Amino acid sequence: MKGIIAGAESFKNRVEGRGMAKFEQLKTDFEVPELLQSDIDALQEGVENDVLYVDCLQDEVRSSAHGCTDAGLTEEQAEEIIDYYCRRRW
Repeated sequence: MKGIIAGAESFKNRVEGRGMAKFEQLKTDFEVPELLQSDIDALQEGVENDVLYVDCLQDEVRSSAHGCTDAGLTEEQAEEIIDYYCRRRW
């Protein structure tokens, strides 16, 4: 049993040392719609709590960003948000 625990601890140390960036929300010069901001906040919480479904949270951000183009967000603004939150590794 000690070998399993030692192996798990070694893996934990490698993961913690992976040098991944701290989650910081993108500063924009445009207003982010409330629904999209809610999905971004959920993504941040998921990343900070090291959940296993971060990819699903990123999909929600991507979907909301595309959906908000009908609510005043331009295509370029949506892509900026998608690039920042969905095409990087937390």
